[in-house]
Amino acid sequence: VLFRSLDGESVAAIVDYDELEFPDESDDRMGVVYDAVSLRVRKCDLKGKYQPGLVVTFNGEKWRVLSCNGMELTVLKLYKERS
Repeated sequence: VLFRSLDGESVAAIVDYDELEFPDESDDRMGVVYDAVSLRVRKCDLKGKYQPGLVVTFNGEKWRVLSCNGMELTVLKLYKERS
């Protein structure tokens, strides 16, 4: 567990990096690759509602929320277009 910056707040999170080809059905650009990250955080450490499509700052970079679910331990999935 490491402390990460999420929207200016320091949160304890388990972080897994990955990549996506399509974050959702609304993006039909073939060949676009996205970086993805899954954060496992305690729900009580999240300071807001993280709805799909919301732009957030994670470790100083802009990401979009792909999903956010879970009870006590929440899995927050983020993505951004690879530059």
